[in-house]
Amino acid sequence: MMKRSAPLRRTARFGAQLTAVLDRDARVEARAARMANLAEIQRAAPAAARGVVARVLGTATPVPKEGAIQSPAYERAAKALGYCMRCGCLRARDGFLDFCHRDMGKGQGIKTDSREGWPGCRRCHEVVGRELPRPVRRAVEYLLGVMTRAAVREAGTWPKNLPQLPKEN
Repeated sequence: MMKRSAPLRRTARFGAQLTAVLDRDARVEARAARMANLAEIQRAAPAAARGVVARVLGTATPVPKEGAIQSPAYERAAKALGYCMRCGCLRARDGFLDFCHRDMGKGQGIKTDSREGWPGCRRCHEVVGRELPRPVRRAVEYLLGVMTRAAVREAGTWPKNLPQLPKEN
């Protein structure tokens, strides 16, 4: 192990950190001015542009999808199959079976149509949702959704009030 022969020197970096702490009030005032300016821009912007400003700030407002149906009854029917549609494990007994929504053309705070989702264990939900490249993920989710719809129809648990997807009639 090496031993230091001379003590550490204070450098300009330490002085810069000290200056930054002392200038906190100036930074707080500058931030308040920026936020006030941004609020004026948002008030003056037309409604179409507000969404763009909100997305830049990270506060997107949810927009309903066209024709997307959220059906808790279908989600329950899919989970009642009792197995992960991707890997086939029987995780429903452990309470670790999720209903996985398809990630196609959605945005922040928006769920896609429930009829396009699939039951999956937590591991498969994470693998498909985070680890697969987007084109592969979308293809896999499409196939899993088709398999789930077929399995729910075959089990006879398709909700009575829920129409079939137009593509599969």
